[in-house]
Amino acid sequence: MAEIGPGTGQATATLAAGGAHVVAVELGAALAAALQRKLTGVPVEVVVCPFEDWQLPSEPFDTLVAFTAWHWLDPAVRAAKAGAALRPGGALATISTTHVLGGTEEFFADVQDCYERWDPSTPPGLRLAAADAVPPAVDEIDDSELFLPAVRRRYVPPGRRLLLARLPRVAWHLLRAPGLGARAETKPACLHW
Repeated sequence: MAEIGPGTGQATATLAAGGAHVVAVELGAALAAALQRKLTGVPVEVVVCPFEDWQLPSEPFDTLVAFTAWHWLDPAVRAAKAGAALRPGGALATISTTHVLGGTEEFFADVQDCYERWDPSTPPGLRLAAADAVPPAVDEIDDSELFLPAVRRRYVPPGRRLLLARLPRVAWHLLRAPGLGARAETKPACLHW
């Protein structure tokens, strides 16, 4: 299994604890060093490199995962690179989160000035949407001939009140096998969370 953008390994540790051998591709040298320290003795190989420039190993992966990192990758490169990294029938899982209503609306309104000041892409006067109003994560993978249509799942933690709630969204994309039609089961899958 390969993980794109593992950071300090919050998901990596869980994947490895479940028995996966993980190749973790991390852009930041300091984050990679923290990951290596955290997972000393765990079967994780850390590669310090941008995913777009990563020299793929000769043996393709069964699964490629990106926990809240997919959106940072170059859209012109990521689908083809993910497809090249996977064996036919392999799976790409992308997990994204979105701030949604939960906790107090007053808190979010109070910190909105900080968002607008420090993140220029924040629209002025932004307000949170209800979890059921957040659209599915859709990108170029959905139009790619490399992958089967995505399987999408949402998870809203039951009974949790958070100051800022996050809505995890997962999408599985299955890679198509070369020369096979759109319904071939050997394509890799993509799962978006």
